[in-house]
Amino acid sequence: MKRWSCFSANSKSFTLIELLVVVAIIAVLVSILLPAIGKARAMAMQVSCAGQMRQIGLAMHMYLNEYQDTFPPYKYADAVGILYWGDLLKTYVNDDSPNWGADSSPCADVFFCPAMGPTFVWNGRNCSTKYMGFAYNNFGLGGDMWGNSVKLTRIQSPDRILCLAEAAEWAVWYIGEPTWSTNKIDAGELIHYRHQGGNTQERPGSGSCNVFYVDGHIKPARHGEIQGGWDNFYLKYPYMEPGW
Repeated sequence: MKRWSCFSANSKSFTLIELLVVVAIIAVLVSILLPAIGKARAMAMQVSCAGQMRQIGLAMHMYLNEYQDTFPPYKYADAVGILYWGDLLKTYVNDDSPNWGADSSPCADVFFCPAMGPTFVWNGRNCSTKYMGFAYNNFGLGGDMWGNSVKLTRIQSPDRILCLAEAAEWAVWYIGEPTWSTNKIDAGELIHYRHQGGNTQERPGSGSCNVFYVDGHIKPARHGEIQGGWDNFYLKYPYMEPGW
């Protein structure tokens, strides 16, 4: 009986050159697709950050409704020690974590931008109300510069004044991990452009950041669009208004 082999005399198998061509084509396709996948992932992360910022912004406005339209102080002294604006907003985002003071009060994940990995949280901690990467306008709204929180009715241009922005602090004296998260905008130099090309290893990054304005709208700001400094006579710095 004649046996049939799966490899007949006239069958054709791949040669080494053909196999290498296939591998090369696959490599080219991967090199084309990977950047697109990475960009889509970065965009999804920025959208996620914006969603979290919106929740915090809504909590801020609920706070305003309960406290005669006065913005929360950036930081304040409590029986447990120094607490921050994030501690005052916990109840409005269903965060029941305790306030410990001493710069270490824990907070819910909504306060922590997922684009900042755990190595960028101060001292290896998880999210805390001082080191969380969503920054409050401490100069313009929180009384950190003038000593008193600002009332909403005093703001002349709520569509131009920053309420929250993404930020990170830089310390050249800290060897190994020079960047960590922070909870304030300060003079604008702490705003961190970590999305879409931004680099968390550098300050301030080269990408974009989410910004929540006093009137409630959110938009991404590119690196260089938000100026940093003190004198706001020419309305260059959108975290302050003239006379603040």
